[in-house]
Amino acid sequence: MFEELWGKAVAALSERNYPLATRFFEDLMRIEPRAITAIANFALHLEQINQNELAGFVYQFAIERSPNDFEVLVNYGDFLENLDLLDDAENVFRRAAKLQPRNPYVLNYLAVCLRKQNKFAEAREILQTALSIDSRYLPAIDNIAHVLLALNDVSHAESWLRKGLSLDPNDSLMNNNLGVILDNRGEIEAARQYYKKALECDPRNEEARVNLLKLTGL
Repeated sequence: MFEELWGKAVAALSERNYPLATRFFEDLMRIEPRAITAIANFALHLEQINQNELAGFVYQFAIERSPNDFEVLVNYGDFLENLDLLDDAENVFRRAAKLQPRNPYVLNYLAVCLRKQNKFAEAREILQTALSIDSRYLPAIDNIAHVLLALNDVSHAESWLRKGLSLDPNDSLMNNNLGVILDNRGEIEAARQYYKKALECDPRNEEARVNLLKLTGL
């Protein structure tokens, strides 16, 4: 019965028949309340294969039926952020952060949304909280460096980047960003070495490649 209803729900989705898909998903949950996990995972699968309209519908269904599911909220927030629906993503991440206020992972996600909306002061505050919980969390270290640079707090940005690189010397983004700070300060040879390191760590880092080419032309 479960497999049959699941097949019908997927078929209805593929035809964009959302009322019928909703009915089948609700029938699935009556049979097996834990089906919400499978439904949420299906939304993630649809996102991964770029079926964004369908993924958005399934995420919304899952959250409406299980509004306090932390993992679903985080995945949906990430989905919205990837679509540049930053205000919606921010709201979803705030809901997730209320459920787990000491989770540096979701705090960093929320701060990314805020940074992308130029809400730098609040992003800095949230990242400081995240890093007080886990001072070695590299995504938050990289994120706070971006925020501090936007706030013209170069010295603290540099300190965080150096700390991040002490934890992971092969982080391409942080190598490039520290190179930019040194470049702007006139420390050309040191900047060159960080740009080179950034490209060694990730040859796809086009920003580092451009920065190095500019120095090569000096």
